Amino acid sequence: MKGLGLDYVRGHMGGNTISLFPGEQFTPGNELEEALTALDELHIPSDEAALIYPCREERTLTIKIISPTTKKFISACGGMTQVLGKALIESDLFDRFDLPRSENPLNIQLKLDTGTQEIDIFREDEKVSRTITKMDCFAEELYRSGMETIEIMGVAVFRIGKFIVINAEEMRKVFPQVDPGSMDGYSRKVLFDIQEKAMTMNPQIGRDYATYDWNPDHNGNLRAVFPHYIPTDHIEPSCGTGTVAIGICLAFNGELQKHFRDGCSKPGEIQLAFEVGGAKTLGGPDISSLAFFMDDTRLKNISFSHNVVEITSVGKVFI
Repeated sequence: MKGLGLDYVRGHMGGNTISLFPGEQFTPGNELEEALTALDELHIPSDEAALIYPCREERTLTIKIISPTTKKFISACGGMTQVLGKALIESDLFDRFDLPRSENPLNIQLKLDTGTQEIDIFREDEKVSRTITKMDCFAEELYRSGMETIEIMGVAVFRIGKFIVINAEEMRKVFPQVDPGSMDGYSRKVLFDIQEKAMTMNPQIGRDYATYDWNPDHNGNLRAVFPHYIPTDHIEPSCGTGTVAIGICLAFNGELQKHFRDGCSKPGEIQLAFEVGGAKTLGGPDISSLAFFMDDTRLKNISFSHNVVEITSVGKVFI
């Protein structure tokens, strides 16, 4: 028998896989190393993991998020919040945290490295129907890091904080054979080459990547995919932080104002439906929803949710 047994809940948001662990199970000082082992191919592979801790403040959890790709703690993860909403109601792993689970909606504050994030968990009977995540603290992180347009390999690439964001249609003008809708070998190479060059140009850019277009196949406004690290196939079909980065990018580069001219010219909530998931390519049929208000070209009161969130396993992993 291996030395450390960790209780967990694993789920996904539109194919973005997340594992959740009560944080107090880990050895103090070795949390990152132990969590990365739990997430490797021999255990419970996941796109991200979160260590969940109770907090003295009411309705509050402290959370540390881990990326197997960067092998570091990261500041935020929208998929984690969506899976957590399910796990808090539909599993008993976090019963010990003494949250008012009977309330509907259940409002929880999450203390993350980027700030405090709020979620509202709605349920029907004993099943979660929707979790709404407030994403303003993550947006502020991106705004603080700045935004700029960089030309790489003839393509306009937008740096939105640590993210790079690309309009796939603009990329195809330079590389007509690129097809993020299939993610074939040629497309992967071009996308990865752009990312590698971007990271050499600005140290703020990390393995945070989003590409989109305005050619929905289903009921959305846009399509999106998140090829964070192509060599290890870390291409997330859905990504909450990436969806926020695209929304901020659309306001920054003027595309939002072009496509939603009336909505951007007067006060009121703007709602975008992103076709994501189904495969690690552009397109749905899943939907990520992003709602916000505009203050000039700045997004505020940002809410994120996804229509396909499931718990896939609950158990104990030994490392």
